[in-house]
Amino acid sequence: MSEPRRPAPDQLKPVTYPLRRRFVWVVLPAMILFMVVVAVLAGLGGRTLLTDFHLQQASREAVSIVASVTRQAPGELRAAFARQPDPAVDRRVAIAAIGAVFDEAVADRRFRKVKVYDESGVLRYSTDREEIGTVERGEAINAALGGKGNVAALKETAEGPLYELYVYLPQAADAPAMVVELYESADILTGALRSVVIPATAAPLFILAITILFLGHMVFRAQRELDQQAAMAAGLQARLEKLVSGQAVSAARQVDGDGMKSRTIDVTLYFADVRDFTSFAEAHPPDQVIAMLNRIITLQVETIHAAGGDVDKIIGDAVLAVFQGPDRAQRAIRCAQDVLAACAATPELPRGLGIGVHDGFVVAGVIGAQDRQDYTVIGDAVNVASRLCSLAARGELVADTRTLARAGHPDGFGATDELQVKGRAEPLRVRRWPAPAGSTNLA
Repeated sequence: MSEPRRPAPDQLKPVTYPLRRRFVWVVLPAMILFMVVVAVLAGLGGRTLLTDFHLQQASREAVSIVASVTRQAPGELRAAFARQPDPAVDRRVAIAAIGAVFDEAVADRRFRKVKVYDESGVLRYSTDREEIGTVERGEAINAALGGKGNVAALKETAEGPLYELYVYLPQAADAPAMVVELYESADILTGALRSVVIPATAAPLFILAITILFLGHMVFRAQRELDQQAAMAAGLQARLEKLVSGQAVSAARQVDGDGMKSRTIDVTLYFADVRDFTSFAEAHPPDQVIAMLNRIITLQVETIHAAGGDVDKIIGDAVLAVFQGPDRAQRAIRCAQDVLAACAATPELPRGLGIGVHDGFVVAGVIGAQDRQDYTVIGDAVNVASRLCSLAARGELVADTRTLARAGHPDGFGATDELQVKGRAEPLRVRRWPAPAGSTNLA
């Protein structure tokens, strides 16, 4: 299997921390939910606080009303609320008597209706006389009688919503235990809620909303700066990756810190350089030399990448590429043939290439000083590939027989030659492509 190709520079996309997305999908909903919870809790808390306040006021009003009745008709009050009626006292007369006193006591007060119950829930006084003597049962009155405390309940009536304020008054020396029910318009409590709680809640919510807007502005601005910096870093990375091999990039990404360990790998090497380049450089201005080099090197790099190879280095007019994987030799040979065919199909190229291909072991690692290093391949195989390249004529590929055997003995190569290669004691068996005229295709 061939090595995966690294993405082209224009395919690299900057990756930044998704600050804006996290803010929009996590932080912002959480803050909005917090605002809603604060508003709801403030409304409920404010309603409870105001209800308690009104119950306290109602309690004071109830005490005042009962105190007034106690001063004016103490005997009738005790007779009307007595559990065991006194035969000598007509209860109906007593109830009528305290009713007149209650009417006078509640006449100048704000309550729409007043009721008074004994401890058994029997109605002993009401501004509606027809209700006197009835027994009322309900959640609110039961809570007031059972808990011996004050209770508020909202009730819908034909006149509109009313608050029923139940005030429990324990037994005193001059008055029996009773529950006083005061009816108060819900508009009073609602108005107080709007004038007190809503402004008190709106101020912090407004401040929080301004904070959210400011924070959102800062987050969006920070995201833009992060994206710009990431784009700049990606652009710099793309430009730097053009200067080094894919192996160097891969090794750098896999290593934490400064240390990149060397390793021995089995590869097929592609080595090419421009024939008679020195004379061309001497006879032409630098811009034409660079333009010719860029064109011929671009042709090679694109073909090498298409074949799954990796350009290890570009040295002047020479290109060294590395192929890895089980079919590396076959891909390297085909790549070299494609490059030479492309050069032959471009007659305006003033110079051609000679290519050497060799399979063998190399050491891949970092070479250089601490502050200037290069990741490359070295070894005898690199030297052999270079020597084979130097033996190739313009438009010719030279490969050793062992490499060709690994490639599956491709067609079109000439007869086997034994050549003495510098640095080796024994001759190297090589074959050329395209086959020289008159040669036989012998293994």
